[in-house]
Amino acid sequence: MGGFGETMSKITACICAPVFCVVGCIMFMVLPIAMVVIGAIHFHDCPIQHYIPIWLIVAGSLAFLTGGSNCGLSYVRRRKNEESGSGGRTIINVCGGIVAVFNLTWFILGNVWVFSIYPPNTETDIYKAGHIEEEPYCNYIVYYFAYWIIIVSYVLLGIVLLFLFLSFIASGCKSIIMNYEEV
Repeated sequence: MGGFGETMSKITACICAPVFCVVGCIMFMVLPIAMVVIGAIHFHDCPIQHYIPIWLIVAGSLAFLTGGSNCGLSYVRRRKNEESGSGGRTIINVCGGIVAVFNLTWFILGNVWVFSIYPPNTETDIYKAGHIEEEPYCNYIVYYFAYWIIIVSYVLLGIVLLFLFLSFIASGCKSIIMNYEEV
């Protein structure tokens, strides 16, 4: 008879595996392409903070390449059954670590650039004293797309941390129950 922790882990695996698969496909394919396209189309449409379209292009490209390379590495590992030496894995791990540090740094910079102009001026022309003046602005689509990418990233991070926390609690409960049954 399986314990509560085993049952919870099976339920979590059945529910989370398809959800994470769908979310992963969207994040690693569609969303990065949209980031690059929106950043490129509106490259000059955010003079108040011209780094936001650049952030979208670089972050989208990096996410797409990282997702693609992870899928490729997973495929190669399955084909070779990881029988090769650890030298190749060390290089891959070092490169992955460098990319992860750059990605984290770029994400933090994106936070600074996006939230530093909140709430943004999304109008290109402002009516002042009887005439129209050009003021610094940021295109509505560019700004709020970048804004919501960051917010959704934090929400997903919170969900992952919640699942980790619940997994630790479930494994702790399982070990307490196992110790209690042995006594």
